[in-house]
Amino acid sequence: TQVPSQATEDLVAEVLEYVDPPLSNLQSAFQRSLVIAGAAAGLAGLLIVTIFTREALAPIRGLTAAASKLGTGDLGQRVPESGSDDIGDLARTFNTMASDLELAGQQRKQLTADVAHELRTPLTNIQGYLEAIKDGVVDADEETIDTLHDQTTHLATLIEDLRILAIADAGALTLQKIHGSPVTTIEDAVTTFSQRARDREIELSVSSSKTALTMDFDETRMRQIVTNLVENSLTNTPNNGTIHIDIRDSAEDLKISITDSGVGISKENLPRIFDQFYRADGSRSSVTGGAGLGLTIVKKLVEAH
Repeated sequence: TQVPSQATEDLVAEVLEYVDPPLSNLQSAFQRSLVIAGAAAGLAGLLIVTIFTREALAPIRGLTAAASKLGTGDLGQRVPESGSDDIGDLARTFNTMASDLELAGQQRKQLTADVAHELRTPLTNIQGYLEAIKDGVVDADEETIDTLHDQTTHLATLIEDLRILAIADAGALTLQKIHGSPVTTIEDAVTTFSQRARDREIELSVSSSKTALTMDFDETRMRQIVTNLVENSLTNTPNNGTIHIDIRDSAEDLKISITDSGVGISKENLPRIFDQFYRADGSRSSVTGGAGLGLTIVKKLVEAH
């Protein structure tokens, strides 16, 4: 039996009309699911990035806070040094810088205290003698005048030494160099101590290599280097002792060695002998010696050459 074409068409239309709405709804639902899933993934990613960024920036914020406190004078600030990445390296660099600043601050305070002490000692002595003379307790005789002169000279020397160190530390120490042999200058500087050595029956001798080294050097500063070295040795060498200065030169440099029969310096004190105001032990004190600046100045002048 044949089905009329019109009936067939109506049947197909009814079938399509029945099938189409569910397919459309499924597509819409699928699209909504994709949108929701995408939004959820985006939010989750944003949350993860936020958390990760916060964790990653935490050390930076810590460094910023520590740097701010360091800038206000809190030199005890330190930050954790975890990790081997760039941030860890930055933290280690910051801690090293903070430690250096703290040490420099401590040294500056110690230097101020040392300077005040060294200046106070001769000033107190001078003041005491002058007041005693004024009150008639001490006569203004030759001995008293010599003592006041020695104290004044010590004070002037200390001030000049501090001036030289300040200039050297500022990198402003200039040398008036000449070209010639420094051996004669060194020998002349040593000769100025001959009478003091004889008075204490100390054998003071100089030896030098045969070659005549010529170099550029500041004659005044070279004399000061040798004077400080011999003064330090003479101060700490007992009567009837020996001091020997040996001058050796090569094609490139000059070596001055001073050997004496003094008390010597212990091994643990050797690394600090060039520190300002440092005295190795009780026998090397401001009573028997200077302010503890002589070797510091020697080091600065040698480095300047």
